[in-house]
Amino acid sequence: MIRGTVLHNLVGLLSTTTSNSCPSLPTEEFCSMRLSVILVVVLSTLALELVLAAPRPRAAPEPDPFAAPDPAPQGFWNRASGFAGRQWGRAKDTARKGYNFGRGAVRGTGSMYNAYSDMKDANWKKSDKYFHARGNYNAAQHGPGGRWAAEKISNAREWMDRNIKGDSMASSLADQAANIHGRNGGNPNKYRPNGLPSQY
Repeated sequence: MIRGTVLHNLVGLLSTTTSNSCPSLPTEEFCSMRLSVILVVVLSTLALELVLAAPRPRAAPEPDPFAAPDPAPQGFWNRASGFAGRQWGRAKDTARKGYNFGRGAVRGTGSMYNAYSDMKDANWKKSDKYFHARGNYNAAQHGPGGRWAAEKISNAREWMDRNIKGDSMASSLADQAANIHGRNGGNPNKYRPNGLPSQY
């Protein structure tokens, strides 16, 4: 906008100056001075327009006092040590779970043996399902390892009863029902026969 107005005025002034508009002036030097002044004004105006049209640099945004700080760059050794630490933590967790499982299996096996020993010692009629349920219940209290041991021992014993002692399938299924009842946290006294001594 400014550039068009300035150029229009420059053309008018130059045409007026060059079309013998200076004869009334005292000297030719005055006409030359007039042209110089016009050129200076035009060039100054164009320079001002260029300055105003130039893109202004944007001010940097103010830092947010509540923003989280940028994380520090991690080098190779930091990443490697972090990875090793995570793997070591997983290994320790796996070892701890394995240890707890094994300890529970050993204790669960002991609970199953105690129930079997008490059953033989009591020698009470129709008490076998009670001792089956009690052994599985006590073994399951030792965690996943104890529950696993109770299940394996119960299955092995029922297999022997069917295939070696010759027990019927119905009797084996009834024993397994008592095993599962106790292993799932059911009260073994559901199968307790009348008159069984209190120490059992």
